[in-house]
Amino acid sequence: MAYCPKCKYEFVEGIVECPDCKVPLVETLEELPVVLIEGIEEILNDMNQFLAANGIESGYTEMNKKSDSFQLFVAARDESESKKMIAVYLKENQNKIRAMELGCTEEELEE
Repeated sequence: MAYCPKCKYEFVEGIVECPDCKVPLVETLEELPVVLIEGIEEILNDMNQFLAANGIESGYTEMNKKSDSFQLFVAARDESESKKMIAVYLKENQNKIRAMELGCTEEELEE
């Protein structure tokens, strides 16, 4: 069985995402997600794609209404490896991130 880490509903085998919450399911409720990083939605979505391309598919972004910013979540089992990958992402994409923060292109940033 699989569970939604957000609404806690149980799903049959074969379902990989909660149809209501739109988040990846976990095998047990002990795998509840942890916040990996907080920031701008576009950057976090890009980070999540980077994680998925490197084998970590438990990630998703969600708005934190209390802090009015977005958060990138991963399953607790992926937290350690995800942090290492995010450090690589941040190092390799400094200009891209800065441009996203400023709302311009990387080319405009270099001018």
